[in-house]
Amino acid sequence: MVAIARDGKLIHYKAYGQLDPTRGRSMRLDAILALASMTRPMIAVAGLILMEQGRLPLPGQAYRLLPRIRKYEGGSATA
Repeated sequence: MVAIARDGKLIHYKAYGQLDPTRGRSMRLDAILALASMTRPMIAVAGLILMEQGRLPLPGQAYRLLPRIRKYEGGSATA
């Protein structure tokens, strides 16, 4: 599945590959996929884009942008 946006507008959105290769089912645009640990690199790229735009001051302390994480400073982040 590929989605490409430019200037806030979706310019390409297409499903590629197989949803279920054993049954020969093609990927659908409305398929729900498990991203697993892919969220970390996505957030990292988003952060770098914001930094390049001057909208995310780095280096800095994350709790200034996300005050809720301050309580986890120096400890474990358990729910």
